[in-house]
Amino acid sequence: MRGKKYLSVAAVVLLLIALAGCATGGYYYEGTSEVNRTYDKAKNLYEQKQYEEAKTHFQQIITNHPKSPLVEVAMYYLASCHKEKKEYQKAISAYQELINKYDYGFWVDSAKKEIERIKSAQKK
Repeated sequence: MRGKKYLSVAAVVLLLIALAGCATGGYYYEGTSEVNRTYDKAKNLYEQKQYEEAKTHFQQIITNHPKSPLVEVAMYYLASCHKEKKEYQKAISAYQELINKYDYGFWVDSAKKEIERIKSAQKK
């Protein structure tokens, strides 16, 4: 009985650790460490509201690592940089490009929601 309790606690701890990694945006994929470093730099700049510089780094991921799984994330944040800079038409176009390229998934759903938010705000 006691062994099962410890096993359950260990499983919960492991789950919490895994979820914490997702919540912090810890997107790391096999491949070059260069793309991971570029993503980290871009995300940090984004979080510091340095959107123009962040756009440059997100675009580098898209251009230089087209097969990386980080491209989808970079496309979303590139569009979000445009949104934060109030470049709404560019943001909508960039979100739509992501939607057209990937069809479905978390980032596609998020991009669709952002387009709706922008359009809704413009109607007011």
